[in-house]
Amino acid sequence: MDLETFADWVDTIGLRPSLTAAPEKHLAYLALGLAGEAGEAAEVIKKHLRDGPLDRDKLRHELGDMLFFWAGLCRRLDIDITDVMTESKARIDGKIAKAKFS
Repeated sequence: MDLETFADWVDTIGLRPSLTAAPEKHLAYLALGLAGEAGEAAEVIKKHLRDGPLDRDKLRHELGDMLFFWAGLCRRLDIDITDVMTESKARIDGKIAKAKFS
């Protein structure tokens, strides 16, 4: 599945009307969801550093949840997912190139 298809699917998920009726609440729900899932992914890594083996299944689960909220934010804000990826790659490539010549 590509990211656009995934984002289309995210748009079909019905959220509670109390969240979708107020645009600021819907935006906050998506942003807080992304932050929360990122924290859960970090927790998996922390436990790996502390306890040993990486729980790859749990990490994959949390990364999927992060992707859900990220795609939802992009769609909610009418931000093109392909543009985000393209701009991110260009910005990071520029930083890498600059670091190589510093």
